[in-house]
Amino acid sequence: MIKKTLIICFCLVFLRLSCYSQESLVVELSTEQVNAIVLESASEISIAILDTGVDILNSALSGCPINNYFLVGEHNDNRHGTVLAGLLTSNDEKMLGFLPGVCIESIVVGKNDSISFDMIADGIYKAVELDVDIICMSFSTYIDNAQVKGAVDNALKNGIVIISSLGNNSFFGPTYPACYDGVLGVSAVDKNFKELFYANKHYDSVVAVGEGLRTILSTSLRGDYASGTSVAVPNVAAIAAVIKAQNPDLTSCEIINIIKYSADDLGREGQDEVFGFGLVNMERALNKPRISMEVEKNTMGQLIVKLQIVNYQGQPFTESDCVLNIAIMNIHTKQELKSVEIKLVKGMASFPAPTYEVDHLITITSNSNAFIPLQYVRKHITD
Repeated sequence: MIKKTLIICFCLVFLRLSCYSQESLVVELSTEQVNAIVLESASEISIAILDTGVDILNSALSGCPINNYFLVGEHNDNRHGTVLAGLLTSNDEKMLGFLPGVCIESIVVGKNDSISFDMIADGIYKAVELDVDIICMSFSTYIDNAQVKGAVDNALKNGIVIISSLGNNSFFGPTYPACYDGVLGVSAVDKNFKELFYANKHYDSVVAVGEGLRTILSTSLRGDYASGTSVAVPNVAAIAAVIKAQNPDLTSCEIINIIKYSADDLGREGQDEVFGFGLVNMERALNKPRISMEVEKNTMGQLIVKLQIVNYQGQPFTESDCVLNIAIMNIHTKQELKSVEIKLVKGMASFPAPTYEVDHLITITSNSNAFIPLQYVRKHITD
């Protein structure tokens, strides 16, 4: 049996450049309130890094809960995985991670400069077995592989948030696994929040700073600053982790929506091909209200959809009055089934649940764009 091998791009460039602080690049982590929430969240979340492994003897990772699972040989150049782990969990004061002390499950799927589709799929299945909350992948390919997609779909069914870099080939368009449905693709910007010329771009993605991030040294690392879409992934993963820790009942789709729709718009107004939804912002992700929905039966046995405006912990905003747009679409044919407007009064509204004998997607947005929208997939139901 011939093993397909993907010559990948661990999406990282090592630099020895100017000595500005990492904190100055990540304004969303600067307030005391957000920092307290971040530190509180770290102990409640586990993140799988599918990569080259982590140098657990590195002093900057001392005391950090990190486990290596070798799906390929143990004798491996682990600098790429070590950099990612350091950006996430390092407790070194000179290069503090985005989420210090978070549990890292390092699943070794890559060796040197190559990785097989088999190993990517096996690594994702291993992450599901370990019951992680988030999967990070900092590699990319132009090939849409059915085996990897099947593993991705399985992880999504198990409620895991998947975050993947787009790559570093100055390419506009889909790369994988980042562009599979349900995965959050990540590109990068420079330290001034401008376009990073070599970072791949895609309309349905977000960006984070990916230039000159100070990182920890592994035994074979040639520099102490790193750039690329790889190093943008840990920032996004940290935001997903905090949202998940603060509201464990949110689905992976809801968490990704919060990250997308709380991002700071860059470039052309609105979502675009260069910056996608924009620059991720931890503070806005925690502060921007979102639309919440529940479906339940009333005393007459009818299914009722209840809408509410809530904060990141699910607590209601009862003072919110506005108009919501509700669009219902057949998932399989993409045909619109219904489109209505409904008024929120004191942050709440309800209406009879639609009943269709097809799987359908309900999308709820606000006219004012003041709230994070909701997308909700429902299997066909009958009264």
